[in-house]
Amino acid sequence: MTHSTDVKTSPTHPATTARPAKASPLARPLVLAYWLALAVGTHWPGLDLGYSLDVVFQLDKILHALAMGALMLGLAWARPLGSRAAWPAQALAACLIASAYAVLDELSQGWMDRIVSPADAVA
Repeated sequence: MTHSTDVKTSPTHPATTARPAKASPLARPLVLAYWLALAVGTHWPGLDLGYSLDVVFQLDKILHALAMGALMLGLAWARPLGSRAAWPAQALAACLIASAYAVLDELSQGWMDRIVSPADAVA
């Protein structure tokens, strides 16, 4: 008599615990390329986003949030803690790295003739 808790194994379906997935081989190079493009874009002197809409929609804050959110998702995809760490730990690490970078990015914009805005760092 077999019970529903019995585990059968075969070469095609081993009864092992699932391992965390490895990062795609392209994940880290793509995240690095995005990160560099983001750094250039946020430090470009005199970049004008068309502030006529910014008064109503706070376009600048929305763009900051989307850009840093994309960085966070990319970092999580690249698995910053290695392939053995669980997904929640990867997501937390990605969030902390992206948040720290957002603050450093915003503070360093003052060196490039850009306006430093604490609200941008929060966004």
